Amino acid sequence: MVDSSLELSDSQRIQEVVERLLEIQKGLKLDLANLHAKLGALDSEPNVLWLGGIQEDAELRASKLESEVNELREELKALRELLGVNTQKKASADF
Repeated sequence: MVDSSLELSDSQRIQEVVERLLEIQKGLKLDLANLHAKLGALDSEPNVLWLGGIQEDAELRASKLESEVNELREELKALRELLGVNTQKKASADF
């Protein structure tokens, strides 16, 4: 027989992890938006082209952030499924 207090604490911990992942995801989305804005500024200012590989580095970082956001989305989806949480309405608002 499973101890209900253990289930509750595990559920609470998982919920905390989900909440933390959502916070991280929001931060990554902000970082990604900032990087895209900076790339746009670089593209619009031809005098900045002498900076060499900075634009390529920024694009690489943006790509990595996009990948990390996608990974976090998948982890969050798996955690929600594990918890049995019906968050379709919440998820559409988050994304």
